[in-house]
Amino acid sequence: QALTNYEKAIEFEPNYPSLRCNYGALLTEAGHTFQAIEQLDLAIRLKGDYPEAYNNAGNALRDQGRIDEALSMYREAMKLGDHYFTAHSNLLLCSCYQSKFAPERVLAEHKRWGAHYGSGPMLELAPRSERKRIRVGYVSADFRIHSVAFFVQPIFESHDVDAFEIYCYSDVERSDSMTRRIEESVEHFKPIRHLDHEQAAQLIAADELDILVDLGGHTSFNRLPVFALKPAPVQITYMGYPNTTGLSQMDYRLVDEYTDPPATSGYSTETLLRLKSGFLVYRPEQAVPDVQPPPSLTQEQFTFGSFNIIPKVNINVIQAWAGILERVPNSRLLLKAKQLQDEFTQNRFREAFEHFGIEPERVVLRSFAPSFHAHLAMYNELDLALDPFPYNGTTTTCE
Repeated sequence: QALTNYEKAIEFEPNYPSLRCNYGALLTEAGHTFQAIEQLDLAIRLKGDYPEAYNNAGNALRDQGRIDEALSMYREAMKLGDHYFTAHSNLLLCSCYQSKFAPERVLAEHKRWGAHYGSGPMLELAPRSERKRIRVGYVSADFRIHSVAFFVQPIFESHDVDAFEIYCYSDVERSDSMTRRIEESVEHFKPIRHLDHEQAAQLIAADELDILVDLGGHTSFNRLPVFALKPAPVQITYMGYPNTTGLSQMDYRLVDEYTDPPATSGYSTETLLRLKSGFLVYRPEQAVPDVQPPPSLTQEQFTFGSFNIIPKVNINVIQAWAGILERVPNSRLLLKAKQLQDEFTQNRFREAFEHFGIEPERVVLRSFAPSFHAHLAMYNELDLALDPFPYNGTTTTCE
């Protein structure tokens, strides 16, 4: 309905750059990235110094797997918008998908973000009063049906309520059934979507937390500027992002020896806390389909696959997977991602595999599944799942 209304509005005001920019952002969210880029290009031509349009164009290009071009758009947005916090975070996330970047370069870019957005004064915290329980707060825009929620909701239910008092600060735009489940799992659930960074930090500081946990890193709608104000004496980042925040005010990052082996300790501004049993606690929805025998037992063809998002499938990954297909006769690759709804993106990936000698018919592309149950059932079409790099799967691996 929103797309239809934007189309009608553009008929009345075809030269209104904000309208084109918002329409482009919505088209990207709906998976129509080729059309989105057309609209965002028009917005930029109508208003050259338009950082939001460059940022949104970066998002659309990222969803097509065009990482270098996306990074250029984010840099232009940062230049026009005095560094532009959202575009810089998007650039950092995008750099994690790029296998040609050395870890030193990625770290330096994160440190630049921290130096710019973490250089202001911090809040003066009141002395902590004596109390029996430790107060722990969690900040996230993903307290909803989202990958992060599948991992943190079991943690909330499992906290020792005699030792810990739990607060959730929710930046969720649209609440759903998962939001309600999380709200029922904790003692204090406080929406902060309506608050700016300073107001949210003041609210958190007034609760006199002992530990504040970030669950977003540099993903969408993150609240890292709140952490830059240091509203809690100990601050930890966890789960939602596979890299350092770059903030000196972030004390720790929860990881394990597999995600961050000891040799990688120098690539984080936080102190790494390695959880011995692994840093993930995954619990899927209850109604899941039965696991079926591998399809190659009843078919002559062997099926590899990956359900990771398209930005993770960079050119090095495509080359590696093409090499696997070449070595396994009568095999195919099934890729599933919402970004593959776009015809341009589909053709781009078929051409990329064809460049490495794989016929287009051996690459099967799927986009949306009608439900989470149908999404999981699609795994029964695979014999073996492949993991992208350098940004590996998390939720998809657990699935």
